[in-house]
Amino acid sequence: DTLLELNNGASRVERVHLRDFAMKSTDTTYTKVALDVYDLSMCSFERLFIYGSGGSGPSAGACWSGNSNTSIGVRTHGREVCNFKGIEIIADRCIVIAANPNTAATDGEDCDHFHFEDFYFVGNANPLVEVDAGLGVMELTFDGFQAWVGGTTGFKINDTRVAPTVASRGIRFSNIRTEQGTSAAAYMFDMTFAEPVQQVTIEKTLMASGTNGIKIDGF
Repeated sequence: DTLLELNNGASRVERVHLRDFAMKSTDTTYTKVALDVYDLSMCSFERLFIYGSGGSGPSAGACWSGNSNTSIGVRTHGREVCNFKGIEIIADRCIVIAANPNTAATDGEDCDHFHFEDFYFVGNANPLVEVDAGLGVMELTFDGFQAWVGGTTGFKINDTRVAPTVASRGIRFSNIRTEQGTSAAAYMFDMTFAEPVQQVTIEKTLMASGTNGIKIDGF
């Protein structure tokens, strides 16, 4: 189930700007997505609060949760030049970057120039930010203030594309503090690429106890 969906079918969703509201669910049974957005261009989302009444660990009692910890705060499905700012997400899976239904994964239009600024994440039994396996990203930025709490991993990508039209590139993290990770076997930054990634920048970042540090395979 989805609370709010932006979807224009085979066409792009262009120049939509949403701000200043909260999304809450008291259900802890069903898988659900708070904000599900498809094939965006020049859109922005600002000052949102996503939360609920489930979860465990750091998110206990305040989490958008359900169906064995599979519910999602924000899920994107491509494409380009979008901004997310000042957002607080307490969820099983805070952000999921999924495939663009209107393009091929080899084209690199599943996440192109997305900017996530001033975020507070509290995750539950999953990575805080996860790119669906088999997808790449381009010019993806996390900066401003970034408070990443709980979850098994901070950022996870497994780009299995071989000889894509556009390889993953320009992934940037700045001013991040992670804490209370819940998996000692996980990495805070877990990045694997079949085609070597062309740039990853991690600066001004503190990775606290609870997880391992950084893994980049395919650089």
